[in-house]
Amino acid sequence: GIKFSSSGVDSFTGFIRPTHATAEGMLIGDQGTYILIYFNITPGLRPTGTGTGIDAGGNKYWVQF
Repeated sequence: GIKFSSSGVDSFTGFIRPTHATAEGMLIGDQGTYILIYFNITPGLRPTGTGTGIDAGGNKYWVQF
């Protein structure tokens, strides 16, 4: 897994890549918040996808685009 720190990504032991994930990414907020996101992307002229994520505080997120 991955762990977040204010300087970037180190190692985190509570968030495992979902088996359905086709991509992963990192969202970085304007105040230094890092959120690791795993996506399931449907390709096309206008790709769509959903994902789950976690930040350094253990807060979990659901993302859709």
